[in-house]
Amino acid sequence: MSTEKPATPPTAYLARQTEPVQQRLAAIIAAVEHGAPGVAVSISYGILKFSRGPRYLYAGAWKHHIGIYPIYPDAGDIEPLVAAFRAGKDTLQLPHSAELPLGLLEKIAAARL
Repeated sequence: MSTEKPATPPTAYLARQTEPVQQRLAAIIAAVEHGAPGVAVSISYGILKFSRGPRYLYAGAWKHHIGIYPIYPDAGDIEPLVAAFRAGKDTLQLPHSAELPLGLLEKIAAARL
């Protein structure tokens, strides 16, 4: 008998957010799935986890932004595109007050996953 906890579906995470944040997270999920077809979406560390094989990204909703992790400092060809969103060494912050860079999120997913 396995003692492993069953995975929490992403819908449970989205349901805990306000309607505007739910819409933003749903758009992020769609962009990542478009950029990295076949990506698995789950909950880990209490936030969204996108994984394909050993590679992963996280997206977490906060009061004023959505954080995308990890985006390492040497992000290759996408580094000039992500620089405006950097908030710490491995973190991107997408403010709720700004339009989501969905095309960029697709490129990040394609490059990282």
